[in-house]
Amino acid sequence: MPESPQAESAEDTFEKNQETIKRVYESLYTKYPEQRELLDSHPLITLWLGYLEHWKGDLELVKGTRVLDIACGNLRPTEGDMYLPWFPRVLHELGAHVAGVDIGDLEGEPYEHYKVDLTSKDALAFLPDHSFDLVHMNSFVGRAPSPILKSVLTAKQTDVRGGLDDLKVRMQHEMERVVKEDGLIMNLDARFESRV
Repeated sequence: MPESPQAESAEDTFEKNQETIKRVYESLYTKYPEQRELLDSHPLITLWLGYLEHWKGDLELVKGTRVLDIACGNLRPTEGDMYLPWFPRVLHELGAHVAGVDIGDLEGEPYEHYKVDLTSKDALAFLPDHSFDLVHMNSFVGRAPSPILKSVLTAKQTDVRGGLDDLKVRMQHEMERVVKEDGLIMNLDARFESRV
């Protein structure tokens, strides 16, 4: 019995996505050869690609989307290479228009980036309302909060637990403010939800 056109289309999309993933990895290997082993073992890269695939179906459709990555990682992480800006790099390779926000150094990264103390009350006020197709946050205020965040809260003499709870509420509000009406919030610190 011949396959339906829909099944062929899904198979074609799967094969196309596999080629796209291969291209992304090869490009990252070339740009960051000293981090190849980390790229191969980084647990979140596969997860992110899976979420992007679930969001768009065809990974090529990520091209041209506007994406905000909150606490995106920086070039001088204090807790090893897990906090390097891998997600914005992957998105950039896919052709998305990425804006990365972090308290650390992102100088030289090939995407739009801002050095911001996210513990400040109006840290993201400079970003316009409903301007991003996807807003992402991971490893900032969740179960495994950023070590930099903990040190900033401690330096500000803020109760770390209370400060994290307040920050979770503020960041969720900011994500809802800047995501487009038909956009997606990918808050891996809390939940994965769609505005659609």
